[in-house]
Amino acid sequence: MKEHRRWLTAYDYPSIGVPIPYNDMAILDDHGHPLPEMTSGEICIRGQTLCSGYLKRPDANEAAFQWGWFRSGDTGFFDRDDQGRPYFFISGRLKELIIRGGINIAPLEIDEVLRGHPSVKFAMAVPFDNRYYGEEIAGYIVPHKGIPQPSDEEILQFCRQALPFAKCPKVILFGEDVPYTTTGKPKRLELKTRLSDALSSYRDLKFKDNHRTSSEKEKVKSEKEN
Repeated sequence: MKEHRRWLTAYDYPSIGVPIPYNDMAILDDHGHPLPEMTSGEICIRGQTLCSGYLKRPDANEAAFQWGWFRSGDTGFFDRDDQGRPYFFISGRLKELIIRGGINIAPLEIDEVLRGHPSVKFAMAVPFDNRYYGEEIAGYIVPHKGIPQPSDEEILQFCRQALPFAKCPKVILFGEDVPYTTTGKPKRLELKTRLSDALSSYRDLKFKDNHRTSSEKEKVKSEKEN
C-alpha cells in the first residue's frame, strides 16, 4: 500500500501503472522514436487487446495509428521501479500543450500550483496568443465563496514561489463557472475561446521577470557579460 501511494504522489502527475499483459506501451517523440525514462512525449500503445481501428473513419485511423502504434493523444513519461518495470504517468493532452517560445509546457503542473492557493476553489492554466512568445499563460480562477477574493498579484506571487518564470501565469482572470465535458472533465480549449476577448489586450505585451532576487540578477548579468 505504501509503495502504491508513492507511485501516485511522488511525481506530481497521476500514474496509470504498468502495461497490462499482451500489450506494450512506450513514450514516443513526434517521429515515432522511443524516448528514455523521465522524458516527456506521447503515450503510445500496441498489443492484442487493442482495437484494429475506428469503424468507417479512415481519417481518424490515419491520424491515430502510426509507426505500428496507437497514438493516445496523451502526453506523459515513465520511470522504472526496483524490478525494472516501467510505470507510466499522464501529464496532459497533446492538443492542450502550451507552446511558449517553441517550448512545450504541460498545463497540468500549473493547474496544480494554482489550485494549491487556499482561496482558490478551481483553477486552470489557459494559453493566449502573444506576439513575442507565440503563446503566453493566463490563470483562470474560481475563488471560494464566503472568503475575501485574492488579488491578481497575490496569486501571481504564489505561483512564482513554485514555478519558473516561463511557466508562471502572467495574467489572472476570475470567474464563476467552468465548462465541463459529459464525463466531468474541464474543457481547457473551450475556456480558452471564452476568454480570448479578455486576453486579446495582452497580445502585444512582452512580460518580463521583474521579481528575481538580487543574486539571480547578478547571475544573469554575469552570463551576459561572458
